[in-house]
Amino acid sequence: MNKITLAGLILTTLSVIMVIIVGIFYSYSGPALNPIVNEVLRYSFLFWLPTLLIGIILIGPKKRN
Repeated sequence: MNKITLAGLILTTLSVIMVIIVGIFYSYSGPALNPIVNEVLRYSFLFWLPTLLIGIILIGPKKRN
């Protein structure tokens, strides 16, 4: 496994973890969260799909010589 494929696997795993955590916190109905946590969640939701797509592209088939 080369470094690019490993980076793709890490990015794909990270994006899945990001969307799970965002889903958990958006369904949270307790007391108000820290504003910093809200900003992190907003950016995580915004960037999980591009992170997933880049990860899949990096995992994709490579040309072999």
